Amino acid sequence: MQDLFGEYVRVCFREFGDRVKFWITINEPRVVATQGYGEALMAPGLKGPGTFMYQASHNLIKAHARAYHIYDEEFRPLQKGKIGITLNFDWHEPRDKNNPDDLKASDLGNQFWLGQYANPVYVNGDYPEVMKVKIANKSIHLNYNSSRLPAFSDSEKRYIKGTSDFFGLNCYSANLVWMKDKPSYQVDYNYDPDINSIKDPSWLGSGSSWLKVTPWGLRKALNWIRNQYGDVPVYITENGVSDKNGSLLDDHRIYFFKNYINNVLKAIQLDDVNVKGYTAWSLMDNFEWSRGYTERYGLHYVNFSDPSRPRTPKASANFYRNIIINNGFVNQDNHPPFEPVKHTRDPNNLPMLDDFYYGTFPDDFAWSSATAAYQVEGAWNLDGKGPSIWDTHSHNGKIDNNDTGDIACDSYHKYHEDIKLMKDMKMTHYRFSISWPRILPDGTAQSFNRMGVDYYNNLINSLLAANITPMVTLYHWDLPQTLQDKYRGWANETETVSDLFAEYARICFREFGNRVKFWITLNEPRVVATQGYGDGHMAPGIVGPGTTTYVAAHNLIKAHAKAYHIYDEEFRQTQKGQIGITLNFDWHEPKNMEDPNDLVASEIGNQFWLGQYANPVYVNGDYPDIMKYKIGNKSLHLNYSRSRLPEFTDHEKNFIKGTSDFFGLNFYTSNVVTLKSTPSYKVDYNEDPDITSTKDPTWIGSGSPWLKVTPWGLRKALNWIRNHYGDVPVYITENGVSDRNGSLQDNHRIYYYKHYINNVLKAIKVDGVKVKGYTAWSLMDNFEWMRGYTERFGLHYVDFSNPNRTRTPKASAHFMKDLIVHNGFFPEPKLSTEQPPLIIRTLSPCTSGSKTINTFSYLVILAFLYIVKLLS
Repeated sequence: MQDLFGEYVRVCFREFGDRVKFWITINEPRVVATQGYGEALMAPGLKGPGTFMYQASHNLIKAHARAYHIYDEEFRPLQKGKIGITLNFDWHEPRDKNNPDDLKASDLGNQFWLGQYANPVYVNGDYPEVMKVKIANKSIHLNYNSSRLPAFSDSEKRYIKGTSDFFGLNCYSANLVWMKDKPSYQVDYNYDPDINSIKDPSWLGSGSSWLKVTPWGLRKALNWIRNQYGDVPVYITENGVSDKNGSLLDDHRIYFFKNYINNVLKAIQLDDVNVKGYTAWSLMDNFEWSRGYTERYGLHYVNFSDPSRPRTPKASANFYRNIIINNGFVNQDNHPPFEPVKHTRDPNNLPMLDDFYYGTFPDDFAWSSATAAYQVEGAWNLDGKGPSIWDTHSHNGKIDNNDTGDIACDSYHKYHEDIKLMKDMKMTHYRFSISWPRILPDGTAQSFNRMGVDYYNNLINSLLAANITPMVTLYHWDLPQTLQDKYRGWANETETVSDLFAEYARICFREFGNRVKFWITLNEPRVVATQGYGDGHMAPGIVGPGTTTYVAAHNLIKAHAKAYHIYDEEFRQTQKGQIGITLNFDWHEPKNMEDPNDLVASEIGNQFWLGQYANPVYVNGDYPDIMKYKIGNKSLHLNYSRSRLPEFTDHEKNFIKGTSDFFGLNFYTSNVVTLKSTPSYKVDYNEDPDITSTKDPTWIGSGSPWLKVTPWGLRKALNWIRNHYGDVPVYITENGVSDRNGSLQDNHRIYYYKHYINNVLKAIKVDGVKVKGYTAWSLMDNFEWMRGYTERFGLHYVDFSNPNRTRTPKASAHFMKDLIVHNGFFPEPKLSTEQPPLIIRTLSPCTSGSKTINTFSYLVILAFLYIVKLLS
């Protein structure tokens, strides 16, 4: 085979070498050997995982060397090209960087995976010493006459050594590794290293079960290659990600390329690795070996059902084109590329933006999950409950699939099961809402419903018996329909509905306040105003995007203040609880951090989105000046007799100011913003800020088009809140991500929670923000408003086709439980990425540079940290 391969390459060099100046002898010999001659998963399908596999590897290495020498001796002087080999490599990440055994496992994994092929070519013509020793000892143990790993003769070693002009690297993913307790004697190359190897379930997935998204692994791999094999030029000859749907809007692929290529750039500019090129896999969807056409890696979509096989560029093709045109990243990072980040509270310039932070939350940190009455309770017309605006909206066929909340999760009857789910997860708190029309069917005190009160009494008492603290929301959007019909709901020009809300709040405080110590008056008044009374998308469906929406917001703010004062003046002294409001916030990310106009756009966006509600409550009882100025001027321009933004009287300002004991924050995603060149005079709250707002197509998506994954946005939002509203205690009252498949193995949700919650930890530990608790949305899949049951946010799967509405924990529920049990993230990080050779360059998570240390110093540091860990 070596001779025949040598003859084949000679023909290729002869026929094409006058034009081809870059040759790769063999692609991924490891895959050929392990899957073609080891596990028989690929052609030719021979099975010999601890025997044939090593012989095939041996022959492939010698065949490569033969091809190299033919080119070097017969063709290079004339053709002046270069020739090398491409090896695939999964970085082996130690499970615990403080554990010397796990560091050893990392090096073993790398040597068995990559070193088997790289060591002969780039070091000494022979296999890594650790491979030879391990396999030889195991062969002796099993009474083999010789090692299962073939040996190179001295002449072969000399012939193989140095047979590559560059290092061709195919890198897609990483593995998490640690040492096995004892050696295995199973005849299998997978067992020979004596390490355990898994994919971390919190890593993002792909269309291929083996491919988890680990951009940092590529950078670590490049550094390990340089440390092991010297300053050899590296060409990344394959890197990419799969899906199974072939979507032209392949945001996940853009995310993959953006972050992997950025780690290549870091390896070049920060770590001095000699990377010379990058190759995306693949130009187009193609035949993916044993997966056929079921997995797609292409930058271009290929229609395999069309005989002409037309190719269509995906969004990732345009993204990659821009990378190539710019020859890198221009104003795409959260701060200028590779500039040292100042330790400051400026949300646009925070330290440790990209690094994972290990540590624990405060001992009294509240861990919660959330639901809302209409979304989970069901029992829409039982036990005296009156109709809400959402009953009407869904019964009128406004919801996807004509879904309704009539039964929902049936928590009205199954709340004991819900409490068990929380108890199993070790949740300390539960955020739920009270249905106004269940307590007061027509919205007034005259319709008081004892059966509704009894339901919430039973729920609260059961929570307390389970040692779970109730966090109760008074209004989560289910306004009694009677109040909408009679008074136009929150759009009423008088204060009738806000007065009725205050009376409803008084009844709740009276009935439940001896046990409930955490009250939220309103959930997301912005959504109520903009979508219920603005674009008319949600209940009650009133359209008035630049008029009625502001009236509704005005009334909601006053209703909140009235409820606060009732609690503060009539109940706080005896009940000794706290009361506040929950506001939703999308962080507004400047399109260009260095453009002052984009920074202005970010501030305007934040003030219009959050400040409209937060400024009155936490600052001065009034709207932000920028809102009053912009809407006032636009109203004058359009000949309104007064501003479309209502005004608070001086008395109202004093009444509203300071009406919250904490800041309730619902946070899911971010927007990219820039200033418009000219003001808009369209009567629409979306146009009033005069900014353009989009979602970056490189951000990871979800089951909801509006929800892109931006963990860093939560940290920036928390800093912005502290900077604008002072050192107020913050409770994150909702945060979560959706899907549409309801998979129990919801790795995307684990990824989301892991990184969002880690940014909360950074906000606490690094930035000094006073975050007191975190609430996951949601405890279980439920009725997702306009989307009905098509989008699922739950930590628990709910079978809506089963009358029992069975609940099943997803993988994310187990992840969250572990996080709560440990009250944070472990283990503590270590700076090194591998066991050190004699001289090693380490990657520091806190600095942009690199440093060289000797082995002795490294071991001293390692020993010191290990002792510190034992003592702690």
